[in-house]
Amino acid sequence: MFDWEEYKPELFVEREQDISQLLGWANAPSVPKQVKSLVAPPGAGKTWILQAVQERLERRAHPTAPPERLVIFCDAPRLVNREPTSPLWNNSEIFKWLEEIREKAASLHCSVGPIERSGLVEIAALVQRLVSELCERCTLAHPVIVLVDGIDEVTPEQAATIEWQILVPFIEKRCVRMIIAHRDEYALRDPLIRRQAERSFLRDLPAVDEQFQKFRDKFYSTATHLTTANLDSFKRSLTHYQWNHPYINAFLFDKARARTDITDVTKLITADDLRECLYAVIEHRDKHNKPRFGELKQETFDCLKRIAKELPDDWTLTDLGTKLGLKEQDECIKQLFQYGVVFYNSRTKRYQLADGLRELARALIARGG
Repeated sequence: MFDWEEYKPELFVEREQDISQLLGWANAPSVPKQVKSLVAPPGAGKTWILQAVQERLERRAHPTAPPERLVIFCDAPRLVNREPTSPLWNNSEIFKWLEEIREKAASLHCSVGPIERSGLVEIAALVQRLVSELCERCTLAHPVIVLVDGIDEVTPEQAATIEWQILVPFIEKRCVRMIIAHRDEYALRDPLIRRQAERSFLRDLPAVDEQFQKFRDKFYSTATHLTTANLDSFKRSLTHYQWNHPYINAFLFDKARARTDITDVTKLITADDLRECLYAVIEHRDKHNKPRFGELKQETFDCLKRIAKELPDDWTLTDLGTKLGLKEQDECIKQLFQYGVVFYNSRTKRYQLADGLRELARALIARGG
């Protein structure tokens, strides 16, 4: 199976303009709002973009050199316990994360006191003290940048607690700017964060021909059965899919590349491949093969296909009820919202399936899957 560890985002996440825009905002002398809300569907490259922003802002002379400015990466799933019966916070990881921030600040000659490890101290108090020292004791040439990832990969309760006890103490200080990547533009719950957040949506990918050529030249130049000459036939074989999603593109290219014994390019991708790809991008399994949001139920997958088949690109809750007999409170719809596959589009004032996943589901249906 083509997994996230094998995915090479530098070939498919052509986001130079998006990265430049975020860097410009991070480096601007002043900004109207302290938070950038980076919104994109599952698998669109949000994590990679945050990592690229961090790397360019820090600009280390070599891997072991100190960074040139203070950039803090907050991976939300790292800070909480994922098992339902466990306490909400993963204290050992939180203390480790706070210590990493303190050590990074020290490498910039910024004096920050030790992290108190008493079990009686609230997480919010620890973060508030740390941020206050960063802003009041340190002479920093640029704002502290906090990059937040995976906020919609934890439970709603955990996300709300992370916002309140960790993110809010950061943005209460004017020396901090924050970029939060998430799937649903309305996922942010804290009123202060929502007031401070300016939404930013990712641009479209370049033409599939350019992506394919880059992928093939760098990794699969010996795959003679799949060439630029027959690329059009290969693309047309996938009815409905528009090659507008980086991970899906990589998945399908890789499947086609591996089938060297098939000369008919229209048969390189099967219905089983499309189904496997949908599950892969929605569940987003980690290195331990554990899905970020739990197993995708068959009922939910069937619900996804019904919406893709029977509803237009965007729709209302009334459409959902009258055409499919489903309600927002139904378990399958709730799970699709949790995964970020269904979301409310504030620009159209209607609901829709995430770009890429909608078209892939329709391609699967066209194949009889």
